[in-house]
Amino acid sequence: MRQVTEEKVPREAVEITWSADLRYEGQSWELNTPITAVERVDRETIRRITEDFHRLHDQAYSYSEPGEVVEFVNLRVRVLGKNPTLTLPKEKTSPVAGNVHWKEMREVYLDQGGWQETPIYERDQLSVGGRLQGPAIVEEQISTTLIPHGYFGRIDAYKNIILQSKEPRAGS
Repeated sequence: MRQVTEEKVPREAVEITWSADLRYEGQSWELNTPITAVERVDRETIRRITEDFHRLHDQAYSYSEPGEVVEFVNLRVRVLGKNPTLTLPKEKTSPVAGNVHWKEMREVYLDQGGWQETPIYERDQLSVGGRLQGPAIVEEQISTTLIPHGYFGRIDAYKNIILQSKEPRAGS
């Protein structure tokens, strides 16, 4: 809980769940069983957890052994800080969306024809609605995107490069 508090997650966005890894005595595998959080574990709490384990074991393995000893192997507490809903800003379509200008031409080796003069574009210079004819390369600080021959790249409202084949799809 301390970590999500330090990360300034609001209390209403924190979800705490409890579970226990239980097994019948002598088994070599455990079954993670959800449990209800309590302030104090007493005999009644252990009885409820054990009954839940028997039911879950029956669901998972088609049998249970209510008369057998149940071993508590681990108690687990999971604290989950939920992120707020993320909304990405949409960019406005540029009045010159169709006019995408390359920054340079470069010799690039492509499977579809060997060495070819290929336009190189700077990613942050691309405008929403712009289209890039393949083959082309889009460079940015952390990535490089190849638009292959037979494809074009369209810049969407979130500035993603959507690659589409120039060939019509079968059934379209």
